[in-house]
Amino acid sequence: MRSGGTAAGGAGGSGGSTGSRAGSAPATPEQLAADQANIDAASAELAQEQQTLQQAQLVSPITGTVATVGVATGQSVSANSTSAQVLVVAPGAFEVTTNVPDTKIGQVTVGNRVTVTPDGVQAPQSGRVVAVGLLPTAAASSSSSSAVTYPVTVGFDNTPSGLFTGSGADVSIVLASASGALTVPSSAIRAVGGNHIVTVLRAGKTSTAVVTLGAVGPSLSQVTSGLTAGERVVLADLKQALPTSTTTSTRGLGLAGGGGTGAGAGRGAAPGGRAVGGTG
Repeated sequence: MRSGGTAAGGAGGSGGSTGSRAGSAPATPEQLAADQANIDAASAELAQEQQTLQQAQLVSPITGTVATVGVATGQSVSANSTSAQVLVVAPGAFEVTTNVPDTKIGQVTVGNRVTVTPDGVQAPQSGRVVAVGLLPTAAASSSSSSAVTYPVTVGFDNTPSGLFTGSGADVSIVLASASGALTVPSSAIRAVGGNHIVTVLRAGKTSTAVVTLGAVGPSLSQVTSGLTAGERVVLADLKQALPTSTTTSTRGLGLAGGGGTGAGAGRGAAPGGRAVGGTG
């Protein structure tokens, strides 16, 4: 042990202070409910703004080149407007837009078969309904005297050559079809009240028969009950006077219906026929 040395020792002291830490009071159930309500309101506002942003975006259904822009920044446009629109042209990607009256639009659905004969193309082309408008056309909605029509868009199965943007076309939408069905000429059918009747020739005498129709077409219509295959259907009464400009004729389905009590031109009810009903 070294002599003369000094040793320093002592207890270490603490220069800090002790005490309890002050903390915030826990949230009350009322405060938690109010905070949650604020979060829900903010989430709803965010969802609405996101939807508004999506509706403000114009997305073309096809890839192509913008040909014309008929709307300016800040301009207000109405639904189905024909004056303010953006036209996109794509080589080989054509579609047809037609108008269908309100009496038929309820029968038109996406996927309906369509026959299209474009101007300048001799052979009819096949297609499908790809879109059905929910609002009437602008012309119909702005004029109370015009028939109400709805826009229907048709796409080609195989786009033919020789088509030009803006050209016209004849369109026939198939609403119903039947194969291997019993058919009669549509001109032989008459609508009387809520019934459809035809005149048949039995044992040299004419009589009327109430029939139930299936698919109705411009030339042939399907008969599901009321006739049997081989029966002769009267198309016209040759003893009746021809109609004049002052004669009121009763129109049947498709063409003026023939009828009467005398024997006239007849045609048998054809089994195995094909009736196609549609709208032009």
